[in-house]
Amino acid sequence: MSMISKTTIVQVGIEISIFLTASIIALLLSLNKLTSLTPFIRGFFCDDQNLMYPYQEDSISTLMAIVVLIVPTLAFIFVTEAMLLKNINSRKFNMYLRNTYNMAGCMLLGFTLCILFIEILKLYVGRLRPHFLSVCDPTMVTSNCSRTYITNYKCQGQDLEAILDSRKSFPSGHSGASWYCMTFLVTYIQLRVRTNWPKLRVVCPILQLAAISLAAYVSISRLQDYKHHAGDVIGGSLIGIIFTIAVIYQNPKARRAFLKNYSLSDLSETMDTIVCTELHQSSSTSTDKITSNGQT
Repeated sequence: MSMISKTTIVQVGIEISIFLTASIIALLLSLNKLTSLTPFIRGFFCDDQNLMYPYQEDSISTLMAIVVLIVPTLAFIFVTEAMLLKNINSRKFNMYLRNTYNMAGCMLLGFTLCILFIEILKLYVGRLRPHFLSVCDPTMVTSNCSRTYITNYKCQGQDLEAILDSRKSFPSGHSGASWYCMTFLVTYIQLRVRTNWPKLRVVCPILQLAAISLAAYVSISRLQDYKHHAGDVIGGSLIGIIFTIAVIYQNPKARRAFLKNYSLSDLSETMDTIVCTELHQSSSTSTDKITSNGQT
């Protein structure tokens, strides 16, 4: 196994440091632990029925969504890349590590940046969730509630974290995360699995449909739990899909990893060895002939 250069170690260390920093910030924002960063305080119409839904616990929590979406995607990538190697040796194992690192690393970094973008956008938009009135329980001083836009109010609710979270409706983080991961997985199946194993042309669409169904289920659960409006779910889904496209087609490492074919690479390296050997043999033969002619 060849030694890893210091430049590669430094580069990988920097990439991992950036990823961990962004991941920690995104996770803290998603869990509402950075209370110093408050969302935009938006008013509301006191007779707005879209804000009068009851509060319910999440069917799919934030941590559960991360595990359900990321773990299967990464496991599928690791197993597929290993199966593409067939016979593992030291040279192929280095190729496996490099290709898998580029693929999984770009997927994770893109996921983190997608969630970070969504959480920052939530703070700036400050759209109220469908259960805002039941969580906030605002004090309103008005004689006529019809068509009255309330800006001067105070929340009487006791759960401050829930009140903070009720101001972060657009876009949906669950939808963005689910559609990012599943779009990435669908693209991976199409470019890596179906390309290398044409006989699986029936299995691949089934796997892709299952991935899309999982993303749709996570998104719809946010509507069923009264956590988001329909526009929030659509917006989050589009952001997740856009980030996937950007990660795959705008990142050279990810693009090379998707299009890499181990067998073709091995074949090209073998042909290079054969050509070099033949050239060396022909050169040696020519030298021998010249020497023998000179002696004659």
